Amino acid sequence: MIIGTGIDMVELERIRRLRDRQPRFVARILTPDEKAQYAPLSEWRQVEYLAGRFAAKEALAKALGCGVGQRFSWHHVSILSQSDGAPVVSWHSPWDDGEACPYRVHLSISHTRHYALAQVILEQ
Repeated sequence: MIIGTGIDMVELERIRRLRDRQPRFVARILTPDEKAQYAPLSEWRQVEYLAGRFAAKEALAKALGCGVGQRFSWHHVSILSQSDGAPVVSWHSPWDDGEACPYRVHLSISHTRHYALAQVILEQ
């Protein structure tokens, strides 16, 4: 059964400007595991990676129905790339009852020349 859906799209150039103007932006959005995947990438691929994770976490927050804030923060999850490039969600924060997230997360991230888009479907 589908519990929630979320979608988000961000402009790559906007994310590049934020990263370049705000030194803490990357640390605010990415977890240590994500930063380890981000660091060796080329400059433009870093922008795509960062924008994809930003959009994915926004989409996940929308699917949860809470938005990014006190209940769900940027560091509650890592969105890592598997060897085939597919994104996988790894939870770092317990759910409201102290357990792991009770939902199966379906995540897709896509990029164009100018945008990153992420869609999340939560399933029980």
